[in-house]
Amino acid sequence: MNNTLTLTTQARDIIAGFEQMTIAGKTFSCPYFNNKRSRARAALAVMIGKGTPDAIVQEAMLLAKKHHVQLAELTEDALKTFLVEHNLGIDCSGFAYHVLAAEVQAKTNTSLRSCLSFPLVTNPFRRILAKLRPAENTNVKSLGHDNNSQVVELTDIHPGDMVILFSQTQTAFVDHVLLVTDVVLENDVPVSFSYAHSYTWPTDGKIHHGIKRGQVLITDLTNSLIDQQWIEAGQTNKENYTWKSLSDAAYVGLRRLRCL
Repeated sequence: MNNTLTLTTQARDIIAGFEQMTIAGKTFSCPYFNNKRSRARAALAVMIGKGTPDAIVQEAMLLAKKHHVQLAELTEDALKTFLVEHNLGIDCSGFAYHVLAAEVQAKTNTSLRSCLSFPLVTNPFRRILAKLRPAENTNVKSLGHDNNSQVVELTDIHPGDMVILFSQTQTAFVDHVLLVTDVVLENDVPVSFSYAHSYTWPTDGKIHHGIKRGQVLITDLTNSLIDQQWIEAGQTNKENYTWKSLSDAAYVGLRRLRCL
């Protein structure tokens, strides 16, 4: 008997907000923000790839007014170009943070910000700042730290779990996080799962990056995550850039927030 586990409605609504961002009647996927290129440290969340869907839309409208741009006259591609050129978008950990914040609130009635710690922040002032502005200061390493999450077995995978990638030092890949959105069970055994993430592939060009979805067919529960069948954008495993990122990572782990 098949059964599908999903994220809460609240978390799915956040994904939809990023995936179907609407400005001036045009709908498109929120662009990916490459935080490796950003040097801003104390900027607003929306300016460093950590904003909510509403904050990104509002900032785009403010910038358009400032620069005398008529957003209603732009095509969807032109609108997305406008966001990219003004460094508006969402990075992978910002996306995960906002979706997980909704999931944690809905399932536990507590806030994600109250659950997270920042053990890698050693400066006392910056640690206080991180607690005050958790969205801006949450990255893949903090989500994947043992203080905040724990490793789970593939046999126990659930929506809201994270696939965490830590990059090798001398590669083009950066740390990355994918969020499990759905799990299909057959006789209570996981046979596949779906995920969402904010990412860019080399083939995406200037604007065709952002929120992506993929599916993993679990071919053998005794094998590692990488050894399952990864499908995204019609590409499987070696032709799948996300899978290539996993295969080139120094660490890949399936993890769950300790507050879930």
